[in-house]
Amino acid sequence: MIKEAIFHKSDIPFAYPLNENQLKIVLRTAVFDVDRVYVLYKDRYDWPGKFKIKPMVLTHTNELFDYYETTLELNKKFVYFFYLVAEGGEKLYYTEAGFYKKRPENQFWGFFHYPY
Repeated sequence: MIKEAIFHKSDIPFAYPLNENQLKIVLRTAVFDVDRVYVLYKDRYDWPGKFKIKPMVLTHTNELFDYYETTLELNKKFVYFFYLVAEGGEKLYYTEAGFYKKRPENQFWGFFHYPY
C-alpha cells in the first residue's frame, strides 16, 4: 500500500453532514492500490464500547487516486478510523495519528473525531 496517498481529514470535503443524522465520510487512496476499505466508528463517550464497522464503496477514480465513500447514520458525537485491505492480504489501520498494523483500541487521542 502506498501510505503517502492515503488521506482523510474530518472536515469538508472528506467528512460532511447530509442532514441531522447522516454523515458522509470519504477516504482517498492511490489508484488501484486497495481492495477493500472499512470505517470503524462509535460514540466518543462510550468507553470501552465496541466499534461498529461499515464497508466503504469506491465511488470516484482518476489517474492518481481512488475515493471511497460511505454514509454513517448517527445521533451522537463519535470517533472513527479506517481499515484497509490490499491484494495479497496486506492490512493496515489508518487513524489521525498515523498507520498501524494492529487494530487500535482504546486510544481516544488517535482517532478521527467529528463533532456532529
